[in-house]
Amino acid sequence: MRLRPRLIVATVVASLVGALLTVVTPVGVADEASAASASDFDPGFIISDEAFFDGGAMTVAQVQTFIDAKHPGCAAGYTCIDRYSQATPSMAADAYCSALPGRSNESAASIIARVGAACDISQRFLIVLLEKEQSLITHRSPSASRYEKATGFGCPDTAPCDASVGGFFYQVYYGARQFQRYAKHPSNYNHRAGVVNRVLYNPNAACGSSPVLIRNTATAGLYNYTPYQPNAAALRNLYGTGDSCSAYGNRNTWRLWTDWFGSPTSVAGGAFIRDASNGRIYLLGGGRKHYVPSTAILAEYAQLGGSQDRSAAEIAAIPSGPDLGRVVRASNGAVYLVDSSRLLHFQSCNQLLAWRLTCGDMPTIDPGQETRLLKMGPLNDLVSTDDGAFWLVQSGTRRQLTDPQRVAAFGYRTEPSQVGDGTISSLSIGHPVVAAGDVIRSSDRLQNRVISSNGRVYSSQSSHIGLEFLWFAPAFADRSIALLPATAGALPDRFRDSTGSWVLTTGGAMRVDPQHYGGPAYFTQVADALSAAVSSTGAPAGPHFARPFGSTTTYLMSHGYAEAVSASTMDWYARTYAIPSRVWEVSRNAIDAVPMRSSYADGTLVRGPSGAVYLMDGGNGIHVASMDFVTALGLPTRITEVSAGIINGLASRRGVLSTNGVRIGQTSYVAVDGSLHPFASAAVKTAWGLPEITFTSLGSSLTISSQAATNLVYDAAGRTYLLEAGKRRYIDSGATFASVGGGTTPRLLLPTSLMQRIPEGLWVRPVYAPGSLVTTAGRSEVWMVNGDVLLHLGDFATAQSMGLPTASTRVPNQAIAAFPAPGKLPSSLVQCGTTRYVAVGGSLRPIPADLRSQIPAASFTQLRQALCERMSVSASPMTPFIRGTDGRVYYIEAGVRHWLGGPALARLGGANRIVDVDRTVINAIPAGETWPS
Repeated sequence: MRLRPRLIVATVVASLVGALLTVVTPVGVADEASAASASDFDPGFIISDEAFFDGGAMTVAQVQTFIDAKHPGCAAGYTCIDRYSQATPSMAADAYCSALPGRSNESAASIIARVGAACDISQRFLIVLLEKEQSLITHRSPSASRYEKATGFGCPDTAPCDASVGGFFYQVYYGARQFQRYAKHPSNYNHRAGVVNRVLYNPNAACGSSPVLIRNTATAGLYNYTPYQPNAAALRNLYGTGDSCSAYGNRNTWRLWTDWFGSPTSVAGGAFIRDASNGRIYLLGGGRKHYVPSTAILAEYAQLGGSQDRSAAEIAAIPSGPDLGRVVRASNGAVYLVDSSRLLHFQSCNQLLAWRLTCGDMPTIDPGQETRLLKMGPLNDLVSTDDGAFWLVQSGTRRQLTDPQRVAAFGYRTEPSQVGDGTISSLSIGHPVVAAGDVIRSSDRLQNRVISSNGRVYSSQSSHIGLEFLWFAPAFADRSIALLPATAGALPDRFRDSTGSWVLTTGGAMRVDPQHYGGPAYFTQVADALSAAVSSTGAPAGPHFARPFGSTTTYLMSHGYAEAVSASTMDWYARTYAIPSRVWEVSRNAIDAVPMRSSYADGTLVRGPSGAVYLMDGGNGIHVASMDFVTALGLPTRITEVSAGIINGLASRRGVLSTNGVRIGQTSYVAVDGSLHPFASAAVKTAWGLPEITFTSLGSSLTISSQAATNLVYDAAGRTYLLEAGKRRYIDSGATFASVGGGTTPRLLLPTSLMQRIPEGLWVRPVYAPGSLVTTAGRSEVWMVNGDVLLHLGDFATAQSMGLPTASTRVPNQAIAAFPAPGKLPSSLVQCGTTRYVAVGGSLRPIPADLRSQIPAASFTQLRQALCERMSVSASPMTPFIRGTDGRVYYIEAGVRHWLGGPALARLGGANRIVDVDRTVINAIPAGETWPS
């Protein structure tokens, strides 16, 4: 029986290092099977992944041949699996199975073979599953229900099977597919490979459980499908039953596979020697076996060749030594570091300690193995890795440095030993070995460190990316960079130290006269001779040309200002003032903050490094909150990228363009799609509720529309709104539109961006026909339209009595919210003006004055005139004799109704004066005593 898949993340109890370099030998249909022995059953390794996830294990013909061989013959009147067939549907490809075209008449063997191939699940397992669940492979008289639940998929232990996945094909398909779901989403299920799991013995939790180290995906899938392991009693009687706590599903899966196809866990040879029972690989050396804990370690010894399978008993007989790592001892006692099949000789125990190793017991390699590995001489404390980095191994750490010569002063050899990156990865990274003048970078070139003359550390900033003296600096590991915090902050683009004023260029630091860059205030003062740590690129004698790195604009740096110049202007300056034609390539931010004399026409958009965009208006820069406002004004949206110096050089920077409201002189406008629309009146301006931005000279270049803005607007979809108190109120229909003067007031089309900026208010109260019934989603109430208010309809009998339609119209919740709080219409007792009526049979009967006093005044509901005019008024007045829908006749007196017997009705002479009323009227008048006579 199956448990439904449950999305429960199992607790990780312990981890497992999996089998290494496991290679599967394909097992054909004719492979030798063997009788199962309970001693071979391993609850943590029931079947190998290679054998289980093998969609090419058997062809259709092989499946059919196997079934024919196993089937003992079919009883009369039954259809056995060897002759079973059905029409099969087409199944689309998904994350677990490839596409499977349907067939009109497909055999069971074909279904098994094709599903196994599509879902990459061994046909052998599907055969075993069918036998384990419903004995379909060997059953001589299978019932239809066995085919309905052939694999037990969707059949939990505690509930009936799921009929939507019933039938032979769906059972085989979804059963196979489910195992791929287990494999692809292991954390969603209770049993997981690689950890210790508590596995029950029986659905009855009282039978207990035990920890099982599930070693592979296929075994985890079996437990997720059938979450029980066999107990000792089930294993003692492998071909029979155990005790009341025994479960047999996974035992039978393993036993059937073994009996029919051979061991489900057998795999072929790989490298070194390999335990055939669990896939663990060992190196044999010095008369001992050394476990290989990972594929990475195995790869380091590739030159020692492959492996051979050995039985668990054979391997158990070999003495165990330490696990294999990167350090081994030769037969002569020499200790080596193994790096990609190369041997580097450790010089002393102290050196081993520096590598966080000891001189104690370690794996030993035989002389023959030693000769197959390449000897590279002594291992130095200074090493270099494949990425060109230099490291000093010292006191259990590795310290990065820029130049091997740095270690000579400490007595280390300056010739590095070459090792792979993974060889030193286990050593923690220590503080780098750096000196004044060192410039280093991170591997992604996004971080740099510059060491000044007094040891202060500077970092780079984004404006330095691409500068050659930083770009081609030695690369350091991220951890090394982190151990060199920028104690002095970011390296300035312009700085002053004890030697002068400097500007960073692509080649290093350029000494300049600060007066050509706006003066000393534009240079960052540093306490040390930072310039000594940055290579010098020379110094211009006076005014000069400079270009920011990555820019195409050249500037003349002269007398405190930066001036953008063209090629022809440069030539003119060079000829006229003898300014050298050389252009110095400086860091991106070296010029931006320097004041620049520039003028821009009204309506020009400029953007500086901060990202803020400014609209020019008479020399003023107005901050643009959104380009939608620029478009609304009808101005070009092209933005001119400028330096910080240009932004700082604007005449002023005030105001924010964050509204469509515009003021020019004494007139207010709303900017819409490139035109300014004046407000039709002060009241309309108030209705829009827009803040304003005031323009000076820019206003003369804007387009003024002849269409005034009113309080009615609409959008591109045709939805119309009434503007009121700064909010837009939706108008749902033509009738509602007419109610707010829509027939004579022009509307203005608003773009979506502007419409969305106007807050949405309540809908304009919809106009519905008097007496209409309306409902809304999510609420059970029905309301009757009573002019400009709604009345909650307590009973449809009221509408019928009034002669009004009883079909309701579904309207949005917003429409209901637009009305005042609804009243109630509890009964057919109503009042129009000052006249009270009872609604009877589709018309209103007036109630005489003497009778009105007999009916409680609270029972009457006031109706609007429009609703009253929709109903007909009867010429026949109301009488005190009323008859309810139950056929009983009552007499109204003193505010109560008396049930009349026949004699009482005759005595009062009411037989011809009875008025039939609905139940709401009966319920509205309190019941009095019965008058039988």
